[in-house]
Amino acid sequence: MGRLAIILLGLVLFGQFSNPGFASENRGILIAQRAERGGTGTAAWQLVKQPMELPDLPQYSGKATFTHGLMYPNKPGGPAINLMFKVKDHPDAVMQWYRDTLKANSWKVMPDKNPNAVRATKGKNGVVVNVGASKAPGYFTELKISYKLAR
Repeated sequence: MGRLAIILLGLVLFGQFSNPGFASENRGILIAQRAERGGTGTAAWQLVKQPMELPDLPQYSGKATFTHGLMYPNKPGGPAINLMFKVKDHPDAVMQWYRDTLKANSWKVMPDKNPNAVRATKGKNGVVVNVGASKAPGYFTELKISYKLAR
């Protein structure tokens, strides 16, 4: 009877570990990527599935494709929102567009040590725009907008 139990256990384990879907679905990181929300308290987050209009922040006028985003609704002082895009324009052009457009829309643009970022405030709201080279075919720029909405 003991041999039969060992053989059956071996078959069960072999079936579970030889199934590629089982191993990948049980890795915590992949499960988290499929979750739509998580965390608790000020660390609570939720996926943003489509671009959001952010107060007083003009949307990029070039060819940008929304890829994903996260919102942290319970951050002290107000929600924090991160939106990611891939853009067909070059990083320098995207960065210059944001510098010019934020200034033209009464945002106070502040110096930043990072040449690939522009930081600005308007009232109690704040934004940091980061650009970098994209690896996606047909796109030159990865754009990340980090917005802090004050309450």
